Amino acid sequence: MSKDELKRYLIKCCYWYYVKCDPLIRDKVYDYKIYELKELENSGVDADRDSPTQMIWGDCESQYPDWAKEK
Repeated sequence: MSKDELKRYLIKCCYWYYVKCDPLIRDKVYDYKIYELKELENSGVDADRDSPTQMIWGDCESQYPDWAKEK
């Protein structure tokens, strides 16, 4: 999975976890995927401001892009 694909996947997972209370993946899998993304970013691929590793997730549904809301 590329860095961008992983970012999009994790943003979608966050939406379904925090807003919908209907997780797409287990916490352990999410933790591993976040670790994987951090490793990619630390290996010379800089973290973007919109990276899940840089965001603080809240309950504001409007912060999520529309594509994240599709299951």
